[in-house]
Amino acid sequence: MSLRKHAATPMRSMGIEAIYRQVISMLGADRRTADPYKRGAAQFAAYVEGRSMRWVMRSKIHNATVTEANLSYVGSITIDASLIERVGLWPGERVLVVSNTSGARLETYVIEGERGTGDICVNGAAAHLIGTGEEVIIMGFELTAEPIKSQVILVDRQNRFVRDLAEKPSMPVDALA
Repeated sequence: MSLRKHAATPMRSMGIEAIYRQVISMLGADRRTADPYKRGAAQFAAYVEGRSMRWVMRSKIHNATVTEANLSYVGSITIDASLIERVGLWPGERVLVVSNTSGARLETYVIEGERGTGDICVNGAAAHLIGTGEEVIIMGFELTAEPIKSQVILVDRQNRFVRDLAEKPSMPVDALA
């Protein structure tokens, strides 16, 4: 991508719509795209146009079992790489972790664990709130002006993928078994 060809017209002399069109053309983006990098341009457009932005759930690992709680670690949650990929989380991404066992809720960031191990390790101070053996839900969110399709998966007690989930209103937990 070359910004040089766009440098001829200073943005301060352009109207908002022209700036929006220029940014979209520089990024090669389209508002309807599923590509998260190109969706960034759509988010910029929403801001410019004054549309509401909302935090919506994008990724969810449901009923994971904590395999380790390590107080000695600096912080974060280590998640098996295969689960990270399946739900579209990124290493370093902020996530909300909710314990179905204790009700504890915390925010931390993702560290990619070894693929195929089933590791879900709560690290650092978070290990005071959520311990080994607890059942947790791990959720990632996205700021967007448009609805998105969440990637939600169910895992077994060994944190192996069971199936994709489509959440429905009043869906009982026993329907997940």
